[in-house]
Amino acid sequence: MKLQNSDIFLAREPLQKLIGEKLPVGVSYKISKLVLKLNDEFKAIEETRTGLIRKYGATDDKGNTSVKENTPEFAKFVSEFNELM
Repeated sequence: MKLQNSDIFLAREPLQKLIGEKLPVGVSYKISKLVLKLNDEFKAIEETRTGLIRKYGATDDKGNTSVKENTPEFAKFVSEFNELM
């Protein structure tokens, strides 16, 4: 089965929650193996997403960088992020 980057990106948090649950050993083992396989891909996706935020975003007084909606930069960010996904 082939996964798209969007599938990996969206599955990260639910999988982390499942790891914290008390499940049968066999199920926990399979979930752990899946998370390990997807971690490298997730890191690459997250680094690329962060780079896009730095590229198109603006830093506020507190040092937080974000891409503001309704700006030309936001449209470019969304376009490239969708390409990534």
